[in-house]
Amino acid sequence: MNKFKKNIEKLKDYNYLILTFFLGLIIVSIIYKLQEVAPLGKNSMLTIDFFHQYGPMLAELYDRITTGENLIYTFNTGLGLPLFRNFFNYLSSPLNLLMLFFKRENIVMSYSIIIGLKGILSAITCTYYLKKKLNLNQFLSIPLGLLYAFSAYFTAYYWNIMWIDGMYMLPIIMLGIENIVNKNNGLLYTISLSIMLYINYFIGYMICIFSCIYFIDGIA
Repeated sequence: MNKFKKNIEKLKDYNYLILTFFLGLIIVSIIYKLQEVAPLGKNSMLTIDFFHQYGPMLAELYDRITTGENLIYTFNTGLGLPLFRNFFNYLSSPLNLLMLFFKRENIVMSYSIIIGLKGILSAITCTYYLKKKLNLNQFLSIPLGLLYAFSAYFTAYYWNIMWIDGMYMLPIIMLGIENIVNKNNGLLYTISLSIMLYINYFIGYMICIFSCIYFIDGIA
């Protein structure tokens, strides 16, 4: 019983993250409602390259997983090309697996939910980073985390669905660098950066460059 109470007390320390989640959910819901984006409307998030490239690629991945087809090569483009090449460039975000919980006719709706969830996760990880790094009061760290998540970058590039994973991974990677500098522990940094490079190496190597600058600033 005492152990249960201790666990409850520990959970109370993370109430601000739960609040961030629900505030982020409210913001996404309001945006989707105003723009009539599915599941709160008839419109989709498909635009520019998301319409011509990423959306169809995700749909093909969905079809191949659900039907058990091979994930090595595809003939749907020109004379064919390695599917795994597209996978590691565009499709390898773990959050893309959420589309498997939807029927094929609702797959476009799943894209909206995945993008919204990435924004909410970005708010949570940034809020956590600010609380840990600067020891900010939650009433300050939460709005700052939300501003980070729904910044101009997110607004401008949400349709690059594979890029915005970097937004929720970056604060975790920065915390990993903080652990290296302050605790001589590189485990969090190694794991989080490895995951980011797997999710999308294009944004991953940009974060590597940023990490070098952040580390130099940290030890300066």
